[in-house]
Amino acid sequence: MKSKNNVLNYISLGFVLIGIVLCLALIQEYYGTSTSLSNAICTSSDTGINSCEKVASSNYSAVKNVPFLGDIPVATMGLTFYGLLAFLLINSIIKKGKEESVFFLSFVLVLSLLAIIIDLILFFIAAFVIKYICTLCTLTYLVTVVVLVLTIIQILPHFEKDKKQMIYKITNYALKNISLNFLNYIIIVLLFFACGMSLGYFAKDKKSLSISKEDQIKQIINEYNTAKEEKLILDGVPFEGEANAPITFVKFADFNCGHCANTSHILRKLLVEYSGMIKIYFKNFPLDGTCNRLVKRKSPNGSSCIAASAAVCAHKQNKFFKVYTALYNDSDKDVVHSPSSVMQIAKDNGLSIDAFKKCLSSDEVKNYIEKEVNEGDKLNIESTPLLFINNRRMPAGTPEPEVLKGLINHLIKTR
Repeated sequence: MKSKNNVLNYISLGFVLIGIVLCLALIQEYYGTSTSLSNAICTSSDTGINSCEKVASSNYSAVKNVPFLGDIPVATMGLTFYGLLAFLLINSIIKKGKEESVFFLSFVLVLSLLAIIIDLILFFIAAFVIKYICTLCTLTYLVTVVVLVLTIIQILPHFEKDKKQMIYKITNYALKNISLNFLNYIIIVLLFFACGMSLGYFAKDKKSLSISKEDQIKQIINEYNTAKEEKLILDGVPFEGEANAPITFVKFADFNCGHCANTSHILRKLLVEYSGMIKIYFKNFPLDGTCNRLVKRKSPNGSSCIAASAAVCAHKQNKFFKVYTALYNDSDKDVVHSPSSVMQIAKDNGLSIDAFKKCLSSDEVKNYIEKEVNEGDKLNIESTPLLFINNRRMPAGTPEPEVLKGLINHLIKTR
């Protein structure tokens, strides 16, 4: 029986390790640095929308504004949970006594049951509030269910003969074990929690968990000063702000990217706050193989490519920013970009419909997007959003507004 249980323990441990990997990917997703795993699993082949990104950028993806810690992603809590499960399963494997092994499995059982209740709540929020099902999140829920089932299979035989005696022995061992090893459990929980929090900051190129805003600003200034100056093509590219502004932003983005939308909101506020000092150029990098040869996945409806084409065609009629805003508004409303949806946007914003329709299918607009994709290839762009400031590359992902302001203030003082 012990040998059979160990086999099941090893299988459970394998699933727990899968859960850890999934949580690590979800943590990076929360901080705006999508992984290849996320892009492959979460991006719909029909719409081109990354469901994991939609959930990660929602208000339900983290416990916000915790004193001394800031935002705590739900995925970090998941990582901590799986880390504790791994610790318990390893102990169940190495313990020789039946009561000891069953105690650790009972602990796994209780934690898994609690986790499934929480998972059901999170799934309900995703399905009915956010209205997107995060595929990576769902896989973690399935991992927990599998671990629970395997644990039940191992525990049940021990209670078939003498339930009261086994419960007494396990309870007696539990009281001794928890009191003697309480510190070990705390260490494991804190270790995995710290790993999860640290990963998020590393994903945004921060050096430590407790780094202050002042240090973050110093760091981004240093990164800016040491970054290589790139040659960016800006002729004919739509921009917002004063033409002679001394600070130039260039944003590469996808209209189905939630983090891109958040970055857009941040930049539009900066335009108002730093009126006359900054200008922002908007470039396309659709994460869809239909119009981006660098992306393997092709969306059947080419949603991202249609949106990019609509923005380019709107620019030809000097209506770029109206259409640009409307495209992101549609994304927020879960509208899948299609020829009919962008045509409606064109009508609502007073574009010449005949010219717009002709432009959408023209070689000219295809060549325009291909040109920006080729530029992205030379710049080694792998994800969106990506910002360049005065031709220098910034860390990938959604920027921290206060940190970005710190860099702008520095550039204004030193120009």
